[in-house]
Amino acid sequence: MEVKVRNGTVGKGNKKRILTREDEILAQKIAVCLNLKQPILIEGESGLGKTEMIDFISEECQWPLSYLNCHDMEPDQIMGSKTLDNSTKSGFGYKAGALPIGIEEGHLTILDEYNFIRGETRAVLTEPLDALLRKKTQVKNTFNDGRMIPVHKNFRLIALQNPPGGVYGNREVLDPPQLSRFVHLRLNDMSKEQKISRTHGEFGIKIPAFRKQDKIIATGDWDQFDDIAQVKLYIKKYVEFSVEFDELVKIREIGSTYEQPIYTSFQREFDRVKQFMFQYPQEDLTKTFVKAVSFYYFNKITTTQDKTLLKALISKHFEGGESGGTQSEDCESENDSKEDV
Repeated sequence: MEVKVRNGTVGKGNKKRILTREDEILAQKIAVCLNLKQPILIEGESGLGKTEMIDFISEECQWPLSYLNCHDMEPDQIMGSKTLDNSTKSGFGYKAGALPIGIEEGHLTILDEYNFIRGETRAVLTEPLDALLRKKTQVKNTFNDGRMIPVHKNFRLIALQNPPGGVYGNREVLDPPQLSRFVHLRLNDMSKEQKISRTHGEFGIKIPAFRKQDKIIATGDWDQFDDIAQVKLYIKKYVEFSVEFDELVKIREIGSTYEQPIYTSFQREFDRVKQFMFQYPQEDLTKTFVKAVSFYYFNKITTTQDKTLLKALISKHFEGGESGGTQSEDCESENDSKEDV
């Protein structure tokens, strides 16, 4: 899969899109997760362009898109339902919902208003999510007599939601089992600079380019992980890091301002870090671990205070320091670059 983001104004036909720095950062993050076949939950205020970005990626990749606005949607609207069919012996047939079609035909499937879904409706999404997490080849469809749906290699799932609380008080706070199934991309509100960039783009004014060193690119070789003793050392470092991060969340030093709390699942987080390491190895194991850990953990937070604490934590465990290191800063910098994945 290749997602190419060009600086400034892009579009096909009569469709014009203005891509700011923040848009290109988001495109890179989504592309990495899609390439690693990881379900994504994008959380942010209305008007940030979450849906537009998915449309853009779908167009650039020529990827069939299934879109479901899940506000007040019933389970059978997602999974399908029984219908009358005089051509069958039973007199009944089955009309597939958007999700089974997306699974079988390999669509980029979007679940909008995810935390607006009623609990009983969201429950039907558990098995498709697990299919991605566990690399299953089939999913059981209980809405069609338990028949198995083959999982297409191109099937991906992206959920979108507004943050709960405040003006979005009718959105639910997701529980740990739900949230931990996703790579959680928590977006900042639109900054003054981003608003200026968007208006500049409308008048054809070029938006500044990204720093080349901020790109996430596939480099190196899997053979660099042959030093088992060093790998064991860094696994120990990662465990110690994750324990301390969870403790900071527990005592509310990190994540105290978010209506949707931070949840982590050790095995799921480590599996994601491991996948990232193998797909995007850097020139040495330290930089590879820092890049992988930074990618997932910085996406969970938005405030300057939380970012400062996380930089220090990564530096402490992986770089031997007590303050933010250069590698962790590169991974979460507001100047992160566009990416071809």
